[in-house]
Amino acid sequence: MNRVTGLLSRTLGMASMLVLATSLCMEETVPSGRSSPEGLPERPFRPPYGGPILPPRRIEGGSYYYDLAEVHKRYGVYDKAVEMLQTAIEKETDVSRKATYYESLSEVYQMQGKLKDAAEQINKALAGAQTLDEKCRYNAVLARICEQAGDLDGAKKAYQFVVANASRDAEKRSAELSLLRLYQRSGEIENVIADLEKKLEKNPNDEEALKTLAQIFNSVLRQPSRAQTIYEKLSKVRPNDITILNQLVFIYQTSKEYEKAAEVYQRIIEASPSPNKSYYYQHVSRMYMLAGKKDEAVRWAEKSLSEGKTSPYTYISVAQLYVQNDLVEKALQLYERAVAASQRPIEKHQIALRFADIFAQHKREDKAEELYKFVVKEATVPSLKSQARSKLIALYRKQGRTADAEALEAEEPARPSATR
Repeated sequence: MNRVTGLLSRTLGMASMLVLATSLCMEETVPSGRSSPEGLPERPFRPPYGGPILPPRRIEGGSYYYDLAEVHKRYGVYDKAVEMLQTAIEKETDVSRKATYYESLSEVYQMQGKLKDAAEQINKALAGAQTLDEKCRYNAVLARICEQAGDLDGAKKAYQFVVANASRDAEKRSAELSLLRLYQRSGEIENVIADLEKKLEKNPNDEEALKTLAQIFNSVLRQPSRAQTIYEKLSKVRPNDITILNQLVFIYQTSKEYEKAAEVYQRIIEASPSPNKSYYYQHVSRMYMLAGKKDEAVRWAEKSLSEGKTSPYTYISVAQLYVQNDLVEKALQLYERAVAASQRPIEKHQIALRFADIFAQHKREDKAEELYKFVVKEATVPSLKSQARSKLIALYRKQGRTADAEALEAEEPARPSATR
């Protein structure tokens, strides 16, 4: 009964919304009926076709017209949305709300491709902004409109305001990146670089100049070798800044300087102690492995198993490393520990399947066969069971055990046929 009632309520709600949208598109913004002197309904409005009764609504300021405009926007009736927003602005006395209406009107003009009108409305919203954060937000919107309209000077001015006044670092850096790309677009980026380098001649540890220069080389000009030099300087000025260290380790990995990347990962571990240290230890291990320092790779891999709670999937990563270093017996021992760390049967089956792949790839086919058989027999998830069966069949064929492969194929359950 509750389900029927709920379905009926949703149906009626959808019907009333459709009626409202239809009336709006037909330019009926206020329901007909006995009205107050201001043209508002004084009694509940009963929509046609049996929709739910809507309570009477009083219009205070421009909020009612703003709500109507938002519905028009949603249905693409832009001319009517403009009309409603202009009425909302005319009736509104609250400066902050009026700024919101100007912003909404700007959005409609953007949808219509009227960028000049859109910029004009945002400027009006700016005039009513009450806080510096609001001014930064409106300037960011204005900058994007100006950029789209080809007004690069207007866009630069707006972005410069955000860079100079934003309280949130992410907002500031985003505006700065957009501004730098505008400088590149207008052919001024080399002048910007020259100015920053002059600042650094006077003060080599100027953090803002270094960060901006790094952003230019890394994200605008895409010159990682030049960015690397700047990030190395920054990492000395701000040795515990995780953002800088993450950028530096990414550049080292990209340029295949894996030993340096491993050292930076160690600095990240020291700068930001994490309860999940094993995750970062694995990164250090992987970097040393890529650098050809197998002993260091194994040492850090083993460290990842000794601190804190270890995920069963960590054992897979370390086992893979052991096998690559011909430490197969150590890898075999990790399987039992991985199973012990698994909390659910599905984890045990996933672990068995992954370890089976490791052993199959490194000439331990006897152990791989044992684990594939375990998953085929015990797994309750069809996809895992199917994967294990297919891999076991492939293993048999690779070994020339055609009869075993055919017998396993014959046991495979038939797939249900599609019904028409």
